Amino acid sequence: MGKSPKNTSITKRPNPPRIISREDLVPASTRKASVTLSIFVLIQPGRGIESRPGIAASIRNDINSVETIWNISVGYEIIYVAYQLVSSRSVETDNAFRFINPIGRTLIEWVESINQKNSRRIPVIYTDLTTNLAGNTGETYVRRSSTGGTPTPITVSALVLMYLIKGPNTLAHELGHAFFGTDPTGMNKDGFDPDSGANHNSDENNVMHSPSPSVPAASSMATLNQRTVAYRSYYINNPSSPLSLTQLRRIIHRPPLKFF
Repeated sequence: MGKSPKNTSITKRPNPPRIISREDLVPASTRKASVTLSIFVLIQPGRGIESRPGIAASIRNDINSVETIWNISVGYEIIYVAYQLVSSRSVETDNAFRFINPIGRTLIEWVESINQKNSRRIPVIYTDLTTNLAGNTGETYVRRSSTGGTPTPITVSALVLMYLIKGPNTLAHELGHAFFGTDPTGMNKDGFDPDSGANHNSDENNVMHSPSPSVPAASSMATLNQRTVAYRSYYINNPSSPLSLTQLRRIIHRPPLKFF
C-alpha cells in the first residue's frame, strides 16, 4: 500500500483590516473637560452591519449618554473597517485575552497602530458580534507600563470593545473603566470604581454598576468623586486642570492587560 499523502493544508489567515471610509471628525468643545474617540466600526462580509446611517445614529446616542453622565464634551471620528473576524481560539488570538475576546490580536494591533498618531484618543471598536465569550456587551482593556525613575512615571493606554446587544449606557460604563485606569499618577492602577474600591458599583442607578443602568442617561449616574477621578485620565483634556508635560508621554503598547 502506498503512503498516505501528508496533510499540507495551512490555516489561512484573514486579509488584513482595511479602511473602507471615514466620517469627518466631530470636534469636542474646548470650553469644558473633553475626550476624543477614534471609533472603528467593523464591516464583516455577509453579516448585515452595512447600514452606516443607522450605525452612526446608534453611536451618537451612546456619545450623548457619555456626555450627560460624565459631564464632558466628546469628539469622535467614525472609521469603517472591512475585516473578517477569526475564531476566538485560532492562531490570531493572543493568550493574554484568555479566550474571552473574540476580536483577535491582529485587529487589536492594527487599530492601535492606526490610532498611534492620535495617541490621546481612546480607540473604540464596534462589532456586530452579539457578546464576547463571557456574555459581556462591552469590554475595556487598560495597559500600563513603568518607565523607571523616581517617582516611577507611568505610561497608559486603553481600548474599548462594544458589542451588538448593548445597553444605552454601556459605552459610558466602559469609558469609566478607561478613565479610572489611565490616571498617569498610578493612583487608580486597576481602573476600579473609586466610590466602591471594587470593579463595579453596587448602586443599580450608578453608571459603574454591572450591568450598566438601562434607563435614559442622567447626570446623577456618576458621582462627583467618580467624575473627579475620571478627569485625571490621560485622555481627558480638562481646561481647569491641564495635564503637565510629564503626563504627555508617548503611549507604550503591549504592557500587561487588565480585564473588566
